[in-house]
Amino acid sequence: MTTSKKTELKLTNVARASLEELMRDCEDFLRHRGLPVWDKDSAQAREARLRLASDRSDGSDKSDARISPICPKCGKSMRLRTARQGPRAGSRFWGCAAYPECKGVRPADLTSEQPT
Repeated sequence: MTTSKKTELKLTNVARASLEELMRDCEDFLRHRGLPVWDKDSAQAREARLRLASDRSDGSDKSDARISPICPKCGKSMRLRTARQGPRAGSRFWGCAAYPECKGVRPADLTSEQPT
């Protein structure tokens, strides 16, 4: 076995050990606060992963800090947008975070109105 292979194996083992330690620390953190520890394949964990995967925001949009509605078409979160053209140019609306794959929208000022 070459030196670079030995070094690679050592680094891989260090990374595995670090991940295991991080997982134990995370579980301790949750237990100390009385929060549930989910199995990685639990429904709650899968839902959280889907929610995180659907949120592709880079944080530069200040509307991200608000509670956003859920897209009526695909179920992902929505982002507050401004129409750039057409008869509603300049008006605000909620648009799906998965745009352009999903074109779900709803009015920004009518929170009680049903999604369109």
